[in-house]
Amino acid sequence: MMRNWSGIFSTEWRTVLRRACAPACIALAGWFCLTMPAAAATDWGKAMVESTMQRFPDARALPWRYPRALYLYGQYLVYQRTKDDRYWNYIVRWADAHVDDAGNMYFDAARREPVDLSSELDHLLPGRLMLILYRATGIEKYRLAAGKLRQRFDDWPRTTDGGLLHRWRLPGQLWADGTYMALPFLAEYGQMLGDATTDPAAAAGQLLLYGTHLQDPGTGLLYHGYDETGTAVWANATTHRSPEFWCRGVGWYATALVEVLDALPASDPQRSSLLERLRGLAAGIVRFQDSASGRWFEVVDKGTLKTNWLETSCSSLFAYTLGHAVERGYLPATYQEAASRGYQGVLDAISLDAAGRTSLVGTVIGTSVGNLAYYLGQARATDDWHGLGAFLIMHEQFNHRPATAVFRWWEAESGKVTAPLRIKADAKASGGRFIQVAAGSNSVAKPPSKGIARYVVQLARTSQYRLWGRTIAPTAKADSFWLRIDGGPWRPWYGIALSKAWRWSDVHATATGGQPVDLALAAGSHVIEIAYREEGARLDKLLLTNVPNFVPGGPGG
Repeated sequence: MMRNWSGIFSTEWRTVLRRACAPACIALAGWFCLTMPAAAATDWGKAMVESTMQRFPDARALPWRYPRALYLYGQYLVYQRTKDDRYWNYIVRWADAHVDDAGNMYFDAARREPVDLSSELDHLLPGRLMLILYRATGIEKYRLAAGKLRQRFDDWPRTTDGGLLHRWRLPGQLWADGTYMALPFLAEYGQMLGDATTDPAAAAGQLLLYGTHLQDPGTGLLYHGYDETGTAVWANATTHRSPEFWCRGVGWYATALVEVLDALPASDPQRSSLLERLRGLAAGIVRFQDSASGRWFEVVDKGTLKTNWLETSCSSLFAYTLGHAVERGYLPATYQEAASRGYQGVLDAISLDAAGRTSLVGTVIGTSVGNLAYYLGQARATDDWHGLGAFLIMHEQFNHRPATAVFRWWEAESGKVTAPLRIKADAKASGGRFIQVAAGSNSVAKPPSKGIARYVVQLARTSQYRLWGRTIAPTAKADSFWLRIDGGPWRPWYGIALSKAWRWSDVHATATGGQPVDLALAAGSHVIEIAYREEGARLDKLLLTNVPNFVPGGPGG
């Protein structure tokens, strides 16, 4: 019987063994290491879903509340990737307990408490699940429920300029939260069951109106709330806005922006204005990203305050927004670096507990509109539903892969490495080692005849591939290597993003970046050679993949 030995040793011992074996592996044959199976990395999407289903085995007990619906939507995204029927059946069980044959909806399945569709936008978010279920099954009650939710928009109370109120009992108030609670559903309903020229356009119009009242032109961020009457205790007497940029409120609006853009026809005249707001918001998100952790703060622009803290749900929403927007072409590729750092930063906040279940820390509980002290004083929860749902949405953005996907990972030191390239130690490198040329060695004008790392890689299919390296490039005079494929001409691998910490960089066409280089490679064996060019550049790990939108993070696979 085969045994998975990775579970026997602690992470620390596995690292020691891996480091001890690496020199012998190199001495025997550099290419042989590439054929050895790597320890499987944790699939955090599956792990979170499995853990949550263990904690809450009866889906019927989850109420019709937006944080639960947010989580279930995230679970649906994991199901789309894995096709695990248990994940789908859990969602169906929840829906069937809360929706009767006439499309009536209930907060609590056991007490049959009807959903109050005349209270707040939060109650509309589960409508996205109704659309998903109807599209997949054709069962009429899901369509009826979605229709009842859509109908509420027709007489929903509004500000004098048409903005959907967050709550009926709060006249004149717009909250950034409401954009995500209602507008992706409205747009998707129009695409699927209504007039696609009306509902997506109406959702876009609401986003623009909310942006007018909430978005700060200086930072690009959104204030949490706006009160048309100016009577709310938190409202500025002149602007009628709340005083702070609450992270999850900004994240809700950002996520709604990209998802409504997905549904909006290309010809819609509001599209350019939405993209302009997204660009301003994205610039603000990147500006206030914490450089050390990759995450974002509870009050986004006040990271220097000792009482401020890094929050995981908004960090997930920001990383998702940036990554999704780059993939869809809404933002330039330069934003992918911040997205990937955000993704890795949130991964640093999740772990497995003593029972082997996921534990996600640092999520703010449900929050109203308030002042600085209010936000900073809010409790931080572990495995809060807001964090679970946001995490899954982000995770699947970074891990959705086609069936034809190929990923070949290997350590830079695992190849046949010749002097003056050297294998050196660094506890922060993947496997604890990296390669770098000896001091005083530079070969900028032409490739060197020695100082080459040679790798033999087996590919499962013919495709266009991109090569990534986990690098450190401390200065502009230490940011390049030479690259050769299958004995062909050498090309400079230059313009690597400057950083004194490990980060992933792909091979680009020019010294200043430009388009990534696509390598046309057939199925079978290929030889990849990397030579030194500038002495300060370090190389830790490599990835060859045919998924053009994938960006590795952390130590990689």
